[in-house]
Amino acid sequence: GESEEAFMNKLKNVNKSRCTTKFHGKHVAYRCHTCQRTDSSCMCVDCFNHSNHEGHDYIIYNSECGGCCDCGDEHAFKAQGFCSRHGGHMSYRLPDGYADRMRPVLHAVLCNF
Repeated sequence: GESEEAFMNKLKNVNKSRCTTKFHGKHVAYRCHTCQRTDSSCMCVDCFNHSNHEGHDYIIYNSECGGCCDCGDEHAFKAQGFCSRHGGHMSYRLPDGYADRMRPVLHAVLCNF
């Protein structure tokens, strides 16, 4: 089977389903009117730079309000607008037998706390 170290290294390279960038105070963000599903949907600079919005109706703006990047959120953006790292779903399948090996661990954690 796969070693624990090899498995953990794979997990580090998993595409996250959503961006976790939070905005605090002054920040720059993007709104793509072509891809957004709501008027408040926004994308951080890093996600925008790793996505393809060529020919889209988008704006860059400065804000002093808090919030978070909506990249990878299918309620906020159409999937075509997601960056290359936030596809809206997990792209890694757990190794065979991993769920069976973790069942006793999860049971112990959930039943003892």
